[in-house]
Amino acid sequence: MSARSGSLGSYFILLSVFAFAYGGLCIYTARRASALAHNEGITTGQVWVHDQSKKSDAFDFLRCDYAFWVNGSHYRGHAICPRQTDHSVTGTLENLAGILQNPSVTVYYDPADPTFNSMTEFGVKSVYDYRKAKISFLAGLALLIFTVVGASYFASANKASQGIVVDFKGTVIYPDQIDSKQQK
Repeated sequence: MSARSGSLGSYFILLSVFAFAYGGLCIYTARRASALAHNEGITTGQVWVHDQSKKSDAFDFLRCDYAFWVNGSHYRGHAICPRQTDHSVTGTLENLAGILQNPSVTVYYDPADPTFNSMTEFGVKSVYDYRKAKISFLAGLALLIFTVVGASYFASANKASQGIVVDFKGTVIYPDQIDSKQQK
């Protein structure tokens, strides 16, 4: 295995570990949201669109920041803007116009810890987080399999390229044995 392919394999393993860790975090938040689904607090908050970038692409979602009050304490949160299902420029502009016309939003929160909050009901958030975990675990597994298959391919290619020598009797002599016979 060459140094370049070895370090590339290390990066793939590291990415795989990150994918598994992110999947674990998604499962943690999904379970927490699922446990709170029946007990969630609901309030109204003020929302504004966060300017993420100047370029528009399929992955550039509108991010909304929001603020709300619970028992006299002020809390903040952020998420992908609600009701954004159309990723076209027209859909994005319609969503932006809807938020600008009505800057209030329903916020769902944990009554024991309002810092855990969402603009999505916790039952729906739980399902969404479980999906993200599945995708993350599949990506991590795919990276791990790709790394193992790639490492075995490069190892076999490296062995095959070392070459062997067959003497006149038909005996196979490997390169490391050639060096030892010459020294005798």
